[in-house]
Amino acid sequence: MNIKDIAKLANVSIATVSRVINGTAYVSPKTKEKIDKIIKESGYKPNLLAREFVKSKSNTIGVVLPRIDLATFSLAVQGISNYFKDKGYSIILINTQSNLELEDELSYFDFLEKKRVAGVIYFATEVTDQHIDVLKKVKYPVVFLGQSNKKLNLPCVKYDHFNAARSVVKYLIENGHKRIACLSVKYTNYEFAKLRKEGYISALRENNIEIDEEIICDGDWEMTSTVENVKEIMKNSKNKPTAFFTVSYRKAMATIYALTEQGYKIPEDFSVVGVDECEESKYYSPSITTACFDNYYAGEKAAELMLNIIENKTIEENEILINYKLSIRKSVAKI
Repeated sequence: MNIKDIAKLANVSIATVSRVINGTAYVSPKTKEKIDKIIKESGYKPNLLAREFVKSKSNTIGVVLPRIDLATFSLAVQGISNYFKDKGYSIILINTQSNLELEDELSYFDFLEKKRVAGVIYFATEVTDQHIDVLKKVKYPVVFLGQSNKKLNLPCVKYDHFNAARSVVKYLIENGHKRIACLSVKYTNYEFAKLRKEGYISALRENNIEIDEEIICDGDWEMTSTVENVKEIMKNSKNKPTAFFTVSYRKAMATIYALTEQGYKIPEDFSVVGVDECEESKYYSPSITTACFDNYYAGEKAAELMLNIIENKTIEENEILINYKLSIRKSVAKI
């Protein structure tokens, strides 16, 4: 029995069998299981010396993120890539496409181990118990980017989500707004969404403003659903808000779209603010007031932290906090 025979029995290419044996590229869990079963039943034994060579650590860093199409992630990836460029390391970018089945997403961590990566920088937007179980078992160092996780206590670069949200809501209040709607997301495992909503609530409580669930909507991250959420608030609330706080720049843009579609003017009729930004949000009409982060710098700091771990250097900070900047633009009016 040789590798060619195994490929024929599994109805796959020789290259696919080689990937499974050596762990040099991603193979779907179903195909891998079939090939592993044939190898086990046939008694085939790969060249052990060759496999030991393949298993030696590489100068590659895995970068796992949920979406590459969002500016917050792509800017951080640029920071990571540019930091490692002159230090002898390359990156493998894994875009998990946040709508994948959890099992498929988690399989990438096993794939990266087989690729002999020196470490993984993980954009931890959602951390479930399954994530924790997998990350506890990996043999490479992991740095979280975006949030921390107390159950894992991994090195991380995180954002000051709470105070960013709190500051932008306080800015609305300083401009006379007391009836402020909140467009958040369901955050069972999204720590940063939870912190941003808590920042909103804190700003209201500090100013003795009632928390009204009628104008708070926990939806998802997508712009289309945000448009529907805005319409629901406008239709169902007896006392309309004067301003909208959103937990992301995309939701802020979708909110402005939804309101202008209904014939309202921003900021004359409603003020809108968000957290974080993309380059386009500066030029949106009107330009959006937001509490934003330097995502490129966050990527650089995550890469620096990872390199220090790989090179066994002393780490002064296990958690690095990225502060925000309040960017005041044209989407807020004084009332």
